[in-house]
Amino acid sequence: MAEYPYEELFLRDNVEKQVRITYDGGVITNTELVSESMELNETLCSGQELRFGGCEAATLKFQAAGVMRPLYGQWLTVELLPEGDPAKSFPLGRYKVASDQLSADRRRRDITAHDAMYDLLNTEVADWYHALLPSEQSTVTLRQFRDSFFAHVKIPQEEAALPNDDMTEAKTIEPESLSGRDVLTAICELNGCFGRIGRDGSFRYIFLKNPIQGLYPRNDLYPAKDLYPAAPDSRRIPKSHYISCRYEDYVTHRIGKLQIREKKDDIGAIVGTGDNCYIVEDNFLAYGKHADELNQIAQRLYDTVREISYRPFTAEAKGNPCVEPGDAVRLNTRYEIIESYVLSRTLKGIRSLRDTCSADGVEEYAEKMHSVNRSIR
Repeated sequence: MAEYPYEELFLRDNVEKQVRITYDGGVITNTELVSESMELNETLCSGQELRFGGCEAATLKFQAAGVMRPLYGQWLTVELLPEGDPAKSFPLGRYKVASDQLSADRRRRDITAHDAMYDLLNTEVADWYHALLPSEQSTVTLRQFRDSFFAHVKIPQEEAALPNDDMTEAKTIEPESLSGRDVLTAICELNGCFGRIGRDGSFRYIFLKNPIQGLYPRNDLYPAKDLYPAAPDSRRIPKSHYISCRYEDYVTHRIGKLQIREKKDDIGAIVGTGDNCYIVEDNFLAYGKHADELNQIAQRLYDTVREISYRPFTAEAKGNPCVEPGDAVRLNTRYEIIESYVLSRTLKGIRSLRDTCSADGVEEYAEKMHSVNRSIR
């Protein structure tokens, strides 16, 4: 959740909200923007089940009238100004224009732009990998590996201590082609997190807070010496702020077992003794590990993700840009208390902001591959 002292202004319908989009040589404001045409989509995980390691680009769309200069390739800095006050500016991030199409009457531009993740995922980094690990005897820690990667692509990363930062990485592949997506998803997957570009342009590691569920009094649940009602660890969205909410009739099971393996027929490393098994398969950073080291990697990953449980949902609510992907939220509906994560969100509008937040998920993982990586050799 972004810290912003004027957050309540976004939730008040009678407060004027202005957008300011600056680029090299110009500014776009509400005057040029076609009414309520702005749309910002941010996603951690777009699959039908929760898969760690996802790194997806945010997409900004809007229509602008009276802008004569083509914007293709331009970097846009986007801000929201509640009450039109520059002193209360809220940053929405930086986006590079990927599509700039004129309408048939040539009076309006349809703009689509992406944050820095878009280019980062498609950056070719095989030469960097070979330079960092020139021989089979070369080794670095995962922390050194990721620091070197971000220095190479010239994108700052937010300071973070990852669970498997001290694992040793050797040269276990000879790739002719290696993309930024391959590297980022491998790093994030082995650490039980997701990657996204923050509003300040830096790369952020997003961990899902866990557990988030509260323990509520019921007729059949009485306080005991080892059992007390517990407050939920999530952001409450009150009934007056959400418009609709659809949700599944199940809560996802906690991960009871975790397996890291190179391919389907391998045993690899298995930690945990439960039934709901999450499988990490074909992650090139885990190739060639001794059993003890692979077990340590698996245990740290398991400890990070084992308590994650949530109810899949989709809710439409008043737009609040302070809510960010990865936030834990809570909605009180007529029949259920929905406790979940924002895995995907779409913020639409300008003066009348609307949010669509959602989280997909399966009740229990099936026996199949959950890796976000393709095979790299």
